[in-house]
Amino acid sequence: MLTGYQKNKEITHLLDHVEFYVVPRLSADGAEYYLRTHFDIRSTPLPWPNPPVHENFIPEDLDKDGWILTMRKKDPAGAFKVCPQNKDIMVQRKHNDTEGTFYKLYCEGKFQNYDGFHENYEDVNGFDLNRQYPAGYRPEGQQWGAGPHALHLPEARAFVEAFTKRHRTYGHITLHTFGGLILRPPAGHPDENFDAHDMEVFKRYSQEGERLSGYKALSVFKEFRYDSRDTITGSTDDWTFEQRGVFAFTVEVWDIYKEAGIEIKDHVSRYFYPAETEILKAYTWCKKHLKKSDFYREWKAFHHPQLGPVEIGGWKFNYVFRNPPPKFLKQELDKVFDIIISQAKSTPLVRLKKVEKEKLSDKTTKLTAIFENTGYLPTNGSKQALKVAAVRKPTVRLKTKLKIRQGKNHLEVPHLKGHNRFLPWHSPIWFYSRSNENELKVEWILEGNGSVELDCDFARGGRLQEKINI
Repeated sequence: MLTGYQKNKEITHLLDHVEFYVVPRLSADGAEYYLRTHFDIRSTPLPWPNPPVHENFIPEDLDKDGWILTMRKKDPAGAFKVCPQNKDIMVQRKHNDTEGTFYKLYCEGKFQNYDGFHENYEDVNGFDLNRQYPAGYRPEGQQWGAGPHALHLPEARAFVEAFTKRHRTYGHITLHTFGGLILRPPAGHPDENFDAHDMEVFKRYSQEGERLSGYKALSVFKEFRYDSRDTITGSTDDWTFEQRGVFAFTVEVWDIYKEAGIEIKDHVSRYFYPAETEILKAYTWCKKHLKKSDFYREWKAFHHPQLGPVEIGGWKFNYVFRNPPPKFLKQELDKVFDIIISQAKSTPLVRLKKVEKEKLSDKTTKLTAIFENTGYLPTNGSKQALKVAAVRKPTVRLKTKLKIRQGKNHLEVPHLKGHNRFLPWHSPIWFYSRSNENELKVEWILEGNGSVELDCDFARGGRLQEKINI
């Protein structure tokens, strides 16, 4: 955006009229841990408060190659096997696989206080920032990763405080990986619980984001639940919309399956149960576009101090599945940029359309100001924002030393609708006359000569100041 300013007309207009807040890393410690160790962590390395003392598994780079990868150990009870079509790949053992060599798979690391038998694993860094928010929050025990109470984590608490202070915000996009998806709320309940007009706006944003990026737009509640019998609650998107009235999305960056030409129908199963054919196609794509050492490490024998003979190697999945390989990063983020800019352009934007001065006598003048919202959204952003009182009423102030004979120097005025006010009935064929609810007329009668200053706060439609000579 900075390099495009004064070179790109759209970007220049946006930076002249819209404030952008960028949080490069909500969990700075979590990102550092992930990038330095290559160990897959959900959100933050903060440990559970007062964790129970017991044996646990601690990820560790045992062979000191700079990566925490996969350990495999031969075991007749193992749930995995070498793929018959490609010896590099481990796949799920099928229910009718009774003969062959089978393996247990572990993350590279060691068991804490290992007694030679019990193999316990509990994620002591299992906090999930995207279950921490107040909207629909459910504590640990009802939802994994949610912690003992809403906003327990300092990152979530800081975000909520900062976001709430910025009361003009009308849009919010969270970037996650992976899946090549545009996810919209609600996550915890059906669409019918939201205002129909707001939901139509969500759908229009989703459709345009899908067109621009090629990512698939999904409803979290309808199409992206990990368990059809349960819901996801306490998410960022649900909080920003339900309690701040801000249109919010999560973009899941990168989809190796799509790159490999795989059509995905169930967008959740890819995370938990990838098909053998899908893994093979992903491997073929990687081999074609990357050096093998960039996405895979050959299995090497290693004597584990607790488990005995194992092999370490396999996918470097953090830069294949979870994130784009570095050489593909920019082209992927260009798609995300287009989604962000598209939503940013829907800003409510009020201008002073017309000023009229009518001389009523030698001493008095009638001053008329007509304001117009030229943007897509209303100045309140959403109907939900009005419902939860997350947005203040617009005000028009007249600052002057002249005597005001009629009118007030401080007015609370209605919110101005945007050009989305016709939704969902928005046809250029079946045209109906509509009221001009995107406009506002204010009048004063002033005595004397001099100047006046209009200072207008149109909430999410911005602040407008204008000096007028009488």
